[in-house]
Amino acid sequence: MYAEERVEAPHIESLKEMAARLAEPYGLQEKLFNLIESESRWNPTEFSNKEDCGLTQINLYFNPTVTLEECFDTEFAIRWT
Repeated sequence: MYAEERVEAPHIESLKEMAARLAEPYGLQEKLFNLIESESRWNPTEFSNKEDCGLTQINLYFNPTVTLEECFDTEFAIRWT
């Protein structure tokens, strides 16, 4: 009989963990969390009728260099903010 080998699944970073990691060097974790909560309620696929999209609700009309793909890329959206 073989000994059971336990294999740990790799950790997948949550949205809040990613936001905390990206905001920490700037001391902006609380402000970023409040912004995301009010803009999208942590929904990375949020899209408003005013062309605001993604986790941080980037407005595509006023930011024409941001693509729709970038808007829905959570790390891009957090860094952009």
